[in-house]
Parts: sequence; C-alpha cells; structure tokens
Amino acid sequence: MAAGIDRELSAAARARVADGMADNTNRAYARDWETFTTWCATTGRSPLPASAETLAEYVTHLAITPTRRGTLPAPSTIERALACVQSRHKKAGLTVNAEGGRLALRAYRKERAKTGTRTRKAPPAELTVLRAMIDGCDPATVTGLRDRAALVLGFALMGRRSELAALDLEDLALTADGLEVTIRQSKTDQDARGEVVPLPYGSHPETCPVRVVQAWVAVLDGQGITSGPLLRGVDRHSRITTARPGARGRPPSG
Repeated sequence: MAAGIDRELSAAARARVADGMADNTNRAYARDWETFTTWCATTGRSPLPASAETLAEYVTHLAITPTRRGTLPAPSTIERALACVQSRHKKAGLTVNAEGGRLALRAYRKERAKTGTRTRKAPPAELTVLRAMIDGCDPATVTGLRDRAALVLGFALMGRRSELAALDLEDLALTADGLEVTIRQSKTDQDARGEVVPLPYGSHPETCPVRVVQAWVAVLDGQGITSGPLLRGVDRHSRITTARPGARGRPPSG
C-alpha cells in the first residue's frame, strides 16, 4: 500500500507542478505532443510508450520537414519536441530511450553548421531606430503617450515584450536618481525571484524613461487608475481599459 501512495499526487499538487512550467512552454509542449501523436498515427507507431527507433525516426522527419514559413526548423525547435515526448513519458511513469533521437539531432546541427545556417535572431533596436519610432507616437494623444512609454521603457530595460506587458503600476518606484522597475519574472528567471532595475534620468526628454513613464502614469491617474497593469488598451474615444468590479484591468499580451 505504501508503494501505491508514494506514486499518488493530489489535485492541488498536480496543479502546482503544472503551474511550475511557463505558460508559453506549456502551450508549445501541447502543440509538440499533438504533432508527434499525429505523426505516430500516420506512420503506425506508438507514441506512448515510444521506442528508441521511433524517436530517431521522428527527429529525422522533423529535420527534413519545412515549417509554415517554408524553412527547416531550428535545432532548438526539434530539441523542444524531443523534450516534450520525454516529459510525457516521465509524467506517465514510463521510461524512454532518447539517445538515438539526440544523435540524429546532433547530426542535424552539424549539417546546418556546414551549410552556414545560423539561428535567426531579431536585430536589437538602436537609439536612432528608437527615435524614429518615437517620432511616430503623437504625445498629444493617449495612445501616443502609452506607445512612447512602452517603447522607451522597453529599450531602457532591454526587456522582453512579455516582461513589459506584465508590469504593474506597483512595480514602479520613483527615486531621487530616477525610476526603479521590479521585474517579477522573466524567461531567465523561471523561479520568479525577481529583479529590481534602476533607470536613471535621460539626457533627452523624448527618450528619458523616467519622464515618459511619468507622463503615462499621470494620464492613468487622471482617469482614476492607480493600480494594476501599467500598459492598457485605449479605445477610439481615448478611454483607457479599467478594472472590472473585483478584477484587475486587462493587460496587453506580449
């Protein structure tokens, strides 16, 4: 009986384990598992438990199958798909030999390196580009003030879009030297330890994160918004999305 109890998880514990993984990762794993099971059904293979040969064949299949963009997948995409299958087996209390799949993935990495293929990364925004984007934001409008705050703050924090979208008014603290921004969780901080990023005053008012954020916060305050999401939707009448009764305002997605 003890052995059976040792393998049991309560609903609350199962929920916490699920919440321990980032939402984006959960969504990606769900898509990866659906893709894998569909491939298994098409090829007559078993997805659970999957054999070592099945994983090697699946990695090989992914390595030659173009994505929706018409390009071959990045090795990191295949690695995530492989990790998804291993995770499913682990949750089911099963073991799976992924060595063949990993060797096939290693060969794929070498092939891409020989052809000079590199992982595509978004180019970082430069100050001249930032100023050009700011010029497109009309500071005489509510939307323009919000967009300018989002652009300048994101640039100053060197933050990800998800980090910017998750900011609350409570995460901002005005100091004698500028602004302190609390990043509660990021992609590189999955344990949500948090980080406080100090932002000093800038030389130019248009690109000063302290001034542009203060201008946006003043607009929020003018509409009675003093807590909840920093960045919010604005309708065509320049009205800002406010909190529903008993709930927080609706923040934008990343």
